[in-house]
Amino acid sequence: MLDRQVGRGSYVRSARPAKLPILQNDFTGSVRREAPNMKRRMLSKQFAVAPPHIVTALGMLKAEKCLIAERLDLIEDEPLAYDTAYIPLNLGGNISDEMLIRIDFLESWLAAQGVTLSHSVESIEAKLADLEAAKKLGLDQSSPVLAVMDTVYIMDGRVAGVFESVYRADRFRLISTIRRDHNNVDSH
Repeated sequence: MLDRQVGRGSYVRSARPAKLPILQNDFTGSVRREAPNMKRRMLSKQFAVAPPHIVTALGMLKAEKCLIAERLDLIEDEPLAYDTAYIPLNLGGNISDEMLIRIDFLESWLAAQGVTLSHSVESIEAKLADLEAAKKLGLDQSSPVLAVMDTVYIMDGRVAGVFESVYRADRFRLISTIRRDHNNVDSH
């Protein structure tokens, strides 16, 4: 509870853990640097038809099945974030549970598929936890969370997967870096 510093005195430690900084498009590197003890647990894995907004994002047929995996990120048994991965069967049909729970899943999976990441489109929204988020993250319903939808594209232009993540707002801060290529400036 106290932090003693020679020559400076004793200070009460903060009861709240520091927020983990997650750099945009570098989740794996951020976790390795800031939270090397983070673990990922599989909540569910199935081959099923995705919700309509995911079917549209993946460019799939309405009745076409995909891999749907729910995962929970923890530090010392404290739930910090969870995500749902939606991956078309042609890129995700053979993904093992062991691969799905890797913190570096995205990099490992794309390498195993022999495809290269082109880019991703990320949507970040602050909102209040719904019943599902509150239950999975051990929060009171209506606690603040960060909801992220990350659509991952590979070099041939196909969508390789969609990842919907929910982060505890009291434990994470998302950091974005914008680089301007003066020859090719996007305006979104």
